[in-house]
Amino acid sequence: MSFLAGPWDTFLVHPLMAIALVAYSVVHDFGLAIILVTVAIRLAVYPLYKTQIRSQRAMQELGPAMSELKRGGGKGEREGVRLGFCRWKGSGRR
Repeated sequence: MSFLAGPWDTFLVHPLMAIALVAYSVVHDFGLAIILVTVAIRLAVYPLYKTQIRSQRAMQELGPAMSELKRGGGKGEREGVRLGFCRWKGSGRR
């Protein structure tokens, strides 16, 4: 696993440590600096998180309909998948 040490350090550890040190120079408390960096990262990935939650909720809403199709609403597995996709597409969720 030593082949991962170089890229791991280059693309993740060193940039995060540099950001943490900048935050430390602002607040003069390393614990608070780490909290600030964590909040900043969370805010940066919030749009992705929001999209994931929306998708997950849409799938939960379609769960009962999909289980109904699996029980015998379609002629076969492919037909059930096709009907499920059509129902998902028609629900207006994306």
